[in-house]
Amino acid sequence: MNNNAYKSKYMKYKARYLELKNMLGGAAACPIQVRTIAGDGTRGYREQFNSPINAQFNYPSGIVTNVEGELFVADTLNHCIRKIDKYNVSTIAGDGTPGLGWDGVNQAKFNSPTGIAINAAGELFVVDRDNNRIRKIDENNIVSTIAGDGTKGYRDDVGTRARFRFPEGIAINATGELFVVDGGNNRIRKIDVDYNVSTIVDRTKGYTPVQFNGPKAIAINATGELFVADSRNNRIRRIVCASTTGRMVLQTAEDRIIREEATNKYIRERYNNNREPLLALESRGVVQERERRRIR
Repeated sequence: MNNNAYKSKYMKYKARYLELKNMLGGAAACPIQVRTIAGDGTRGYREQFNSPINAQFNYPSGIVTNVEGELFVADTLNHCIRKIDKYNVSTIAGDGTPGLGWDGVNQAKFNSPTGIAINAAGELFVVDRDNNRIRKIDENNIVSTIAGDGTKGYRDDVGTRARFRFPEGIAINATGELFVVDGGNNRIRKIDVDYNVSTIVDRTKGYTPVQFNGPKAIAINATGELFVADSRNNRIRRIVCASTTGRMVLQTAEDRIIREEATNKYIRERYNNNREPLLALESRGVVQERERRRIR
């Protein structure tokens, strides 16, 4: 059984192919084959027909595949969306220059597109980062803006009345809801099927159990759990649905109580290795706090 994974190689300007050959029964380690399927390694812009290996990219970022095995790449510094099939590399949206332009087939422009996702109908959703918009490319390669008014900021609203600040990654669930990493706002936003934009994790920059610092990428699994690359905190975070409220919450590690051998004092060890001294640890497990100091 073969599982195919695709990797967008930032600085080598190539699309790479990883073939994972799983051994039935798990009797042996999986051999991994890595080969270049598109891009000659030179920074530039070049479409290529009948020879994808000779195409050129410029800082490709997001990548997604459809059911036919075709690849779609957010070619960030070429400000366009590329398609890779078995024989060709072509551009389906954007003309290679940064801007906004008008929505449509030929006149649409992008400004540093990053994340990309695809739904069951084959429609693509692109994070147009420096335009602070989320764009859709339909099956006829017609581009439209589904969220964001283009102004840097933060506002939950419907469609193009909402605002983002340098969004980065995007993921889509089985019901068509989109989840966007709003990197400049350090928030995770949701766009429902009617293009209503809401915030599911709403905190400012930092690191507590409910804060992000420069989040970049996002993925979703079959059960609807979200996984976020929290880049400046150097962590991978998980967002789950709370069973009691139905709201998405950032899952955190539980606090634990430890005793310091040197001082014989009880300490509550919290997130990010922060510690809080405790006045007493009673036999029934009730903790009285003396002060909220932290050791970094």
